[in-house]
Amino acid sequence: MNRIKQVLLLLSLWMMACSTFADNYPVNFDKETKNTHKDRILKSISFNGKSIVISSSMDDRRMYYDLTAQVFQAIAGQEVSVKFNFSPGWMNGYVYIDQGNDGNFSANVTSNHLIQEGSDLMSFSNYNGYNSLGKKNATTNTIVMPSFTIPVSLAPGDYRMRFKVDWSSIDPGGRVDASNSIINNGGTIVDVTLRILPAQVTVSDHSTGGRILDGEGTTLQDRYPRYQAVTVKADPDAGYLCKEIRMYAATDSNTPLAVFDWHVIGTDGTLTIPAQLVKDDLVLSGTFVKENEEDAEDPYQLVFVDEFNLPDGSQPNPSYWARSKRTSAVWSRYISDSKDVVFIKDHQLVLRAIPNPDRSKDQVPMLTGSVDTWNHYDFTYGLVEVRMKTTHHEGNFPAAWMMPIINKEWPYHGEIDIFETIDNQDIAYHTVHSQWTDVKPYHRSQPINGFHEYQRVEDWHVYGLQWTADSIIWYVDGIRTGSYMRSTDATAIAGGQWPYTTPFFLRLNQSVGAGTWAAQADTTFTYESRVDWVKVYQLKTPSSISAVTTPPRDTSANAPYYDLLGRRVEHPSHGIYIHHRKKVMVK
Repeated sequence: MNRIKQVLLLLSLWMMACSTFADNYPVNFDKETKNTHKDRILKSISFNGKSIVISSSMDDRRMYYDLTAQVFQAIAGQEVSVKFNFSPGWMNGYVYIDQGNDGNFSANVTSNHLIQEGSDLMSFSNYNGYNSLGKKNATTNTIVMPSFTIPVSLAPGDYRMRFKVDWSSIDPGGRVDASNSIINNGGTIVDVTLRILPAQVTVSDHSTGGRILDGEGTTLQDRYPRYQAVTVKADPDAGYLCKEIRMYAATDSNTPLAVFDWHVIGTDGTLTIPAQLVKDDLVLSGTFVKENEEDAEDPYQLVFVDEFNLPDGSQPNPSYWARSKRTSAVWSRYISDSKDVVFIKDHQLVLRAIPNPDRSKDQVPMLTGSVDTWNHYDFTYGLVEVRMKTTHHEGNFPAAWMMPIINKEWPYHGEIDIFETIDNQDIAYHTVHSQWTDVKPYHRSQPINGFHEYQRVEDWHVYGLQWTADSIIWYVDGIRTGSYMRSTDATAIAGGQWPYTTPFFLRLNQSVGAGTWAAQADTTFTYESRVDWVKVYQLKTPSSISAVTTPPRDTSANAPYYDLLGRRVEHPSHGIYIHHRKKVMVK
């Protein structure tokens, strides 16, 4: 009899364990429930800048997503932020971490609206009118959550993290009462994996012809704080120069994570590695060349620069820039000549998209700003750098890009996008367009015509483009992010794969989406992008004078003249200029 009881007890315990296992990380509805709400959809989630896309197809719109194969990384004690790309946004956001790895999320709030110590609830945008900082919300229709700190008690390892879109409910499984249900409201729950990493990384040097030292000029330390910028210094041997510094993951010595070129390394050899790259053990390799080698010299010279150093409220320099024209294209459909959408402030170019204040004069709902160098400055090949930032918001669609001066029919003569971003994503996009990529049959993967990577686009970044006769290479803050190469296949060339051989001009614009790529514009919101400066470098011109010339009285209808900084000169006086891409002396 006792034996039978023992068996029954063991069976009962096994069944309880199975039940507990089956109910790990439960929600308050069937996990296969479809999201049938027509208007509300969770498009993506961003954790400390890294984004994951949630399926948006009507066939796969669910209330619950198990995306634990997706891994976000952090360290204990790190301040992090979470953003929901949720349309239309009239819901609240919640984040949980199962600190005990016990299969459940605890969620408790104190009487003064703060998260109770030890709770798995990390942050929320609204619960009973307050956010997780205990601050009363001006509107409860908010999904914008306060940043929070990863608990210092979390040991390195993997944890379940939950993101929830709901209405005024801290219940980790979702609110399902008859009066206010997450299902009826079109909310969503997403589970991912949070990986807590050791707090420090190793940075080592594998160079010849010199060495990479710590920023203080000493040997590299064994450990550096993870996710913090690291300053290093190139120390070449006698008779050598540092041309570039390559950075590799310690686990992969073949593919560089970043290549820091000559224009990023300081004249004293110093280099600051951005914090977002200091996430794993790293190996640095300096390329040191002999001082008398030709390739050790800086091959580029500055030919065009605008730092927008004009009084507040002024328009950008008319010698460089003109207002872009309104067309039917998405990016240009609301372009305006209003001084409220393009102006100088704090020595920066401000580009805005604003609600139209007077639709009796112009019926469009928004007014947007765009400038370009069409008929003012164009070039073939070189290095372009644009330092800019933008705001996060649904419908945001800014860009820094280039178009050919011969552009009778898009995209046959090409388009080069230096930088784009959309909505409230922390993603920088870099793309080329041509007949080969955008006219059927599409060949966008032959080679791949676009790249994107995480960037905190609300912060200042230098978006760069190196354009040669055979390649287009993108950089962000001096770090190589992608490349597009001229094909060696004659059939591809005949099919328009490489139209990037003619002069292109620059364009900077703040646009809004139309629901195709970027979301529909929020016609109550003011979007803003700022540009700190624009620079163009080209290979050094011959030192010799190609010709002595007398310019015509009216140069506007002829090939333009440029000074040695690349600025167009309408009526050049005596001196040296660039004309027909040659250096000439004007009498």
